[in-house]
Amino acid sequence: MMEYSRHHTPYASMFTYLIFGLVLFASSTNGVEMNEAHYKLNASSYNPAIALLDSALTKASVADVLDAADYQPLDASDFMRQTLFYLKGFRWAQQSPADESNTIWQPQGISTSYDTGFAGGVVHGNSDVLIVSWNDERNKTGAATEAGKGVRVTFVRKGTADNMPENRGYIHALLVEPFVTDGKPDFKELQNVISGGIVWRGDWLFVTDDKLGVRVFDLTHIWKVKYSTGGSVGKQGNDYWGGEYPFVIPQARVYNTVLPKGTTFAPHSASLDRNSTPPCIMIGESTSPGKNSTFAKFQLDNDTNLFNPDSSNNTIVTAQWAWQTNIQNAKGLVFAKDHYFITSNDGDDVQGDLYQWQPGSWAATYAKTFPPGVQGISYKPAGDELWVVGNIPGKRYIMALNAGLKNSTNTINTTNTTETTAPGSTVTVEPHLGGMAGSSIAGVALGVLIGVCAVLVGILMLLKRRRQKAKMAEYAESVERVYTKPELGGAERSNTGSEGSARGEGGTLSRELDTEKEKHELPGKTERYELYSGETAKELPVQPLQPPEIREHGKWS
Repeated sequence: MMEYSRHHTPYASMFTYLIFGLVLFASSTNGVEMNEAHYKLNASSYNPAIALLDSALTKASVADVLDAADYQPLDASDFMRQTLFYLKGFRWAQQSPADESNTIWQPQGISTSYDTGFAGGVVHGNSDVLIVSWNDERNKTGAATEAGKGVRVTFVRKGTADNMPENRGYIHALLVEPFVTDGKPDFKELQNVISGGIVWRGDWLFVTDDKLGVRVFDLTHIWKVKYSTGGSVGKQGNDYWGGEYPFVIPQARVYNTVLPKGTTFAPHSASLDRNSTPPCIMIGESTSPGKNSTFAKFQLDNDTNLFNPDSSNNTIVTAQWAWQTNIQNAKGLVFAKDHYFITSNDGDDVQGDLYQWQPGSWAATYAKTFPPGVQGISYKPAGDELWVVGNIPGKRYIMALNAGLKNSTNTINTTNTTETTAPGSTVTVEPHLGGMAGSSIAGVALGVLIGVCAVLVGILMLLKRRRQKAKMAEYAESVERVYTKPELGGAERSNTGSEGSARGEGGTLSRELDTEKEKHELPGKTERYELYSGETAKELPVQPLQPPEIREHGKWS
């Protein structure tokens, strides 16, 4: 038997659908707070092969690497100077090496010596140092038949300094993974690693790995190695080689992602988050259209500058904060000036967007802020600068934007309009509040559509239930209209008009219906009933009417 719940009203149903639709819409526009306990990292022990390699190789310091930085970058181009909020920047060399146009190596993440925690951002006597991570595109499975050469990093001397210092220079170093075979130490390039983010903290480099989690490299164990164009990596005979690079930096630790069933998280971007004490490292995803990006931050230990483990387990690190947004193709996220700044790259031929966001609020969108190819982002407090890197061959860039979003350039390009201001003056460019990247518009539209459909479904359910109630009331009224012979109620009446009666043989009472109206009022066919002393007779339906087919929510019992 189907039991109908009296507490399940059509209004409640409509309200439920409405709330469901509004939640979907809201989550598609201002982010959803996630359960941070679902995002964990599992720390490995320190790589024992490093100590063995120390005895076989010559160590170098960060200062030694910067002293050897002899590649000369180029000054900023006009397309960079016309970028909203532009402050300063430079480009890679076009020849020897051709880093500006190289199609194999792609710049991805960015960090500065101000992230290290050293006073004034000075590392081994060097200030304004900038570091950029690069992926070998051949790391991507199926991208080429030739194996990739892993991940490299670039140290830029005076990289964040004002203007174009004469002593600005840069040099590449290869990230390697040490191992031991038959008691003999060796190292290899990072194989099939897709990395998009880097953070320089203390003597560590934190580099993301979208399949593994986070790899950590020890800057106190940089090694000088042999190198040559097309050279191999690792031990060859009695010598150790770094491919084309004179310095290699060993992987010391690994933090593997630990996720519950049904939770996905592919680390891509990384930045230092100064919004807490101790600071955190913010790690984010870079998703394709149709998928939301998750960001999580993990607190550092002030003493070790490594991730701070849980009190209950010294190898597990649990996120302090986790949010998901529908800003797709997010390449970088950093905290600065009470907001998070997100870079979004929708394609090689599309200008990138800048988002200014606070969790739970709509993002302020500065559409088409960047030249195509924008990737990672880092904040430099000194000068209030947002540093970004672009990776399109032939138009690569490293530049700083004003974190206060004030424009001090001569030309401002906004939505096909141009404003000219005097040099040194500032212009505030108003954002489009609540805007989305081009790839995110579909997500918002879907949220709105679902919300509208949910309301319509609720209204239709309400109308349907009203019709059902009307049918039920009609049925109830029909079964209550039982025809009773008035002459059976007691005293015998005179047979006049439509109320007349006749007594048949054997005490049988009968009456013919006088009008069509009375015929239609009978609930069914009637039969003769014999009267006995003291009984009251009435006509009952032989076959009761069946109620109309009405489907109600409920349960079987």
